[in-house]
Amino acid sequence: MTFFLIILFWTFLTLFVLWVLSHLLFTFSESLDRLVTTLDNLRKVIFNSGMDMVQVRKSDKLADLDVEIAGAKFEHDRSKALIALDRIQDVTDLEVIERAHRLKMLQEQGRLSLRAQREALKSEVMQ
Repeated sequence: MTFFLIILFWTFLTLFVLWVLSHLLFTFSESLDRLVTTLDNLRKVIFNSGMDMVQVRKSDKLADLDVEIAGAKFEHDRSKALIALDRIQDVTDLEVIERAHRLKMLQEQGRLSLRAQREALKSEVMQ
């Protein structure tokens, strides 16, 4: 009878320890999931600010060129106006669009990587 009680005690103690560990692991995985979400949001903010900087630079260059065109028109200088118009085409060139596309692809790749890590952690916790 005493042997049976000892085995029963150790069984319940083991189950209790396993229960506590599973709850701690679940809490850890939830906090890790929140951390990954926060990092993903931070990555979005960094990406958006990078895109904003590209747009600001482009706007500044276009504003400067608009001033040059207005000055050329005021001076009735056709060659200056044509040079300024050529520079506008350079500013709006595909390089800016390509750079923005590369930034977007890097962001998307990072998101997919974080999502895969999050799913892997969740599947490990569930098993």
